[in-house]
Amino acid sequence: EIDDEIRQIRGGLVTSYDTRQIKENFWRIDEEIRRLMSDFREVEENFRTLDRQTREKIATGSLEKAEILDEIFKEHDAIEQSEQGRSFAAFWLFIMSRNRQDELERNTEKILNLDTIRAGSASSALGSMRYSLLDAGDKVKRTLGNLNEQLRTFLDEKLWLENRRIMDLIKSVEEKTLAVRNTPPSEKNFLDVDSIHPEIELPMERKLFTPPDKPPLLENIMEEGFAGEVPDVLYTQHYVDERRLKDNIRRMLTDRPQISLGEMCKSCPVEKGLSEIITYAVIASRDSSSIIKTSSQQIIEYKENNKIKKISLPLIIFST
Repeated sequence: EIDDEIRQIRGGLVTSYDTRQIKENFWRIDEEIRRLMSDFREVEENFRTLDRQTREKIATGSLEKAEILDEIFKEHDAIEQSEQGRSFAAFWLFIMSRNRQDELERNTEKILNLDTIRAGSASSALGSMRYSLLDAGDKVKRTLGNLNEQLRTFLDEKLWLENRRIMDLIKSVEEKTLAVRNTPPSEKNFLDVDSIHPEIELPMERKLFTPPDKPPLLENIMEEGFAGEVPDVLYTQHYVDERRLKDNIRRMLTDRPQISLGEMCKSCPVEKGLSEIITYAVIASRDSSSIIKTSSQQIIEYKENNKIKKISLPLIIFST
């Protein structure tokens, strides 16, 4: 089907979206933008938490300098390697490319100037996406800058304290030397200084290289074999499109404030069996506006392999 579509496009036959498809894709873009904004806020909050924890550790002085830096860098790397951190890094690379920004601005204007989009009354995050994400990214960078400044101050203070400690020790030795200048001690070993002898490591003291053990190989010759019968279940795999289910929920909630999962399955018949119903339940568990009442049960009927089946689930209600 994809190859046929490619041939049609190359031949000049392009099927445009109807009004419903334009709205559904526009809503999907709007949802992704809000999700990206949420990722930025989570990255900012993670860096703020790391900055606050760093200040607490420095203030209490419970850890040494190396231990504090090791923990900070580990947390910093964990934040950057998270899904939200990778989203933020990809956006920041996009900000550095002027050509990609201009391309995004042109495509955004084309979408917003569509008659179907202009006729809609709902506000969209697409128009202000660039500036909103730039503002959110700037907050993350400022928070990270505060953390770096805190680390620099901490290291400067530690270095100053260590230098001061060394000067105090030298001054103490000088004062004691002047005190005993005219009355030297009678014992031979009157002063001990740690770690004044060099540590010698001879090359011949290193262990010789030991080759790894080679695993034994079987002498049996591998011959070409034949596969048995392929189970039919391998050809009956199916994929549940979560976006399509979300579109079904959004479409059903356009003219009502709430709808239960049972009503959803009646209005939009289940095509993928039990896995599609479970996907609806997963979507409800991720959505804060949805309601899941474990104290109440609902019976949902669906058709699979020309058989009517029933499943008992907690009452799930989707809300706007």
